Amino acid sequence: MNNTFNFRRFFKIFTYDINKSIKNYGVTFIVLSMMPILSPLIYGVLSLCFSFEWNVPGLISRCAIFATGLAVLILTFAPSVYGKITDKRYGSEYLMIPASPFEKFLSMTIVTGIVIPFAFTLSYGLMDLLALGVSLSEGESLLAFFFNHRVLGNEGVAIRMDAIFILSTCLYSLIILLGSIYFKKFKVGKTLLVLFALSILMSWISVPVINMLIGNAQVFEEFALNVEEWILANTDKIEIYLNIFIDVVYIIEYAVLLTLLYLRVRKIKQ
Repeated sequence: MNNTFNFRRFFKIFTYDINKSIKNYGVTFIVLSMMPILSPLIYGVLSLCFSFEWNVPGLISRCAIFATGLAVLILTFAPSVYGKITDKRYGSEYLMIPASPFEKFLSMTIVTGIVIPFAFTLSYGLMDLLALGVSLSEGESLLAFFFNHRVLGNEGVAIRMDAIFILSTCLYSLIILLGSIYFKKFKVGKTLLVLFALSILMSWISVPVINMLIGNAQVFEEFALNVEEWILANTDKIEIYLNIFIDVVYIIEYAVLLTLLYLRVRKIKQ
């Protein structure tokens, strides 16, 4: 028998994780998914209080509310469902589940990074359609807006915004998952602090390079001219190169993140 991956064992741990997600996060998930219905009611009541007339949220407000709901989902799902793995009693129970570390890692990454964000986006979009149908909102549906603006075009360069949205949502969900199974307390806060520290570190590395270029006018001018010449010579390929660059960045980020997740799951001991 393969001790690393067995489909039957994986299906059992995957089913276990789905059931645990429903038990630990089901109510919160429903409330967040109902925001297209609940938020217009709150919006209308506040409008009555301040302007004495009933108003409904437009597309921009609804997009902001969706982004807020998605951010709350990303920040709270993994700690609620997998955060107790670092607890001694629950962690021991999790270790006793008959599945390999790779199967546990694969299951939790699929549930956290794919299943839950997709289910939330779909259910939220359907609730948004319902809100439009009963005149609680105005404008086009969020699903229609998403599909109509999948590609961002600017001066002949098209960027797949739908791919960036999906990859970014999955990436940040897995980042919070890593913090949830790594830190024992203040999981989300410590994870955000680490991200903030990494951003500062990157600025410390990049700022001296930029200052060096700017400080040397001749080098900076030559660099700018080379970039301009390259862009003019490869105008028809800018879109391809830009999207390849974005893909490479995501591949590197996912490779590092998934490796850290797997190593953490494999080394969890109580």
